[in-house]
Amino acid sequence: MIENEKRFRPHTSHGKPVNTMIMVLYLVTAFLMFVPYAKYVAWVLPLVFLFLEKESDFARFMDAQLCGLAFCTAVVSFVVEVPLAALFTFLSRQLLFILPLLSDFFRLTVTLASSAVSIIAAVLSIMAAMRANQYIQARIILAGKLGDRLLTLSWFQ
Repeated sequence: MIENEKRFRPHTSHGKPVNTMIMVLYLVTAFLMFVPYAKYVAWVLPLVFLFLEKESDFARFMDAQLCGLAFCTAVVSFVVEVPLAALFTFLSRQLLFILPLLSDFFRLTVTLASSAVSIIAAVLSIMAAMRANQYIQARIILAGKLGDRLLTLSWFQ
């Protein structure tokens, strides 16, 4: 899940150690991915930090990667939750005679599927945060590519 790594020298940005700022940002965003409605907008926090960061290429990439990871998590969670909830609602209406038992089972299934996505993203965030604390730029496979594309936009040049 984590690709090639690149080591940076310890440095500061805005008077604060970059590794600490990135680690805290990753952990806070990982926490937000578990909050029911906040997980859909958790990508905004690293995006704000990306707009503010101009000094450190290490911090800029890690912010962009985290933004990509949180955005992917939000999209996948939404795609998992909405169609499954609609399908389960339709099925529970068709099977009215076992509705109480069935609706609880369907709700549990949707919750577990959505939680699995958040757990995977949180584990990847924690792994990247631990490496960022040592000034190692760890690239998460899909999120790293999204981060690279985000950095090429003219807003972030």
